[in-house]
Amino acid sequence: MLLPSDGEGSLFFLNKGKHSLGYTFSAFIRMKSAAPPKDGDSRIALKYKTLSFLHDKNVHKRGDGMDQKLHPNVIKYWQFYQMLFMARKIGISAIPLVAYLLWLKTWDVLLFCSIAAIAYYFVRGMLFILIGVNYKYERRSYRLTEDELVINWGNFWRESSTVIPISRVQYVDKEQDRIGKRLGISELCITTAGDDSIIVGLPEEDAEKLRRQIIQLAKREDTHVYYD
Repeated sequence: MLLPSDGEGSLFFLNKGKHSLGYTFSAFIRMKSAAPPKDGDSRIALKYKTLSFLHDKNVHKRGDGMDQKLHPNVIKYWQFYQMLFMARKIGISAIPLVAYLLWLKTWDVLLFCSIAAIAYYFVRGMLFILIGVNYKYERRSYRLTEDELVINWGNFWRESSTVIPISRVQYVDKEQDRIGKRLGISELCITTAGDDSIIVGLPEEDAEKLRRQIIQLAKREDTHVYYD
C-alpha cells in the first residue's frame, strides 16, 4: 500500500501530532519504496513529493553534523613524543653545564643559564604531559560534510578550527608510525593547494573510512585526488 491504514500518510505526524517519529519514518520508507501516485490524486501526489524531497535531502547529507572525537590513545601518543621532545631539549640545555663542570668553572653564567633552561623545559614538558594534553584532546575533533572538512584544534589558551573545502583536496594519505601502530591509531594527511592538514589519533578503521569518504566527495567535485 502507498499509505498507512489511517489514510493520512506520514504527514499525519506533522498535521495532527499524534504519531511518533518512528511511525513517521516507517510511513516515509513505505512511500519511497512504492510507485509514485497518479497525477489524478493531487492530495496524495503532494504528500509524496513532500516526503520525497525530505528523503532525498536526508540521503544526500554527509555526516550527522556532529564533531567526531579522536581515539583516547592519542593522549598516550602525545605524551610519548612530548617526553622525547623534553629529553632532547634538556640534553641540549645541559651542554653548557657540562662545559662549565669540565673546563670553564670560572664562567658562572654558563651554570645559571644551563640550570634555568633545564628547569624551564622540564616544567613545561611535565605540565603538558600531566595537564595540557587533556585540554588538547578535548579541543581536537573533526567534522565531514558534503562541501568541507572542519578540523577543530586548540590548547589551554585558545580554540581554533581549519576549514578544508572538498573541492581543493588534492591528496589524501593515511600514515602510521611504530608508536601509532602499537596504540592502534593512524593519522590522515589531507593536502590541498599549498597547504597540508593532519588529523592525528584516528582508529585505523575510521581513518580508512574517512579517507575513502573524502576521496568520494572530492571525485564528485571533479578534482584530481590521489588514491592508491
